[in-house]
Amino acid sequence: MSRAVNDTDLIEQLISHAIPDVSANLLLLIGVVTILARLNWRLALLSLVPTPLIAAGLRASRSTFVLPFDNVRSTWANSTLRSMTIFGYP
Repeated sequence: MSRAVNDTDLIEQLISHAIPDVSANLLLLIGVVTILARLNWRLALLSLVPTPLIAAGLRASRSTFVLPFDNVRSTWANSTLRSMTIFGYP
């Protein structure tokens, strides 16, 4: 039961927060790059040089955060299930 509730909550957060935030930030990034390119195209290209390095760093550090988060979520779901069993919920 707890996992179903938590999964539903995660989907709600994705739809109501993550998608609009990512869309707005992507539009902002495109707008800033466009304006910078119109003002000074050399500076725009120079400012985009670190982008692949940042993406690689984020990809490498992802595994550092995902596994502990999954462990915490699983532990929370199991403790909720145990407490429901103790108090007589099916």
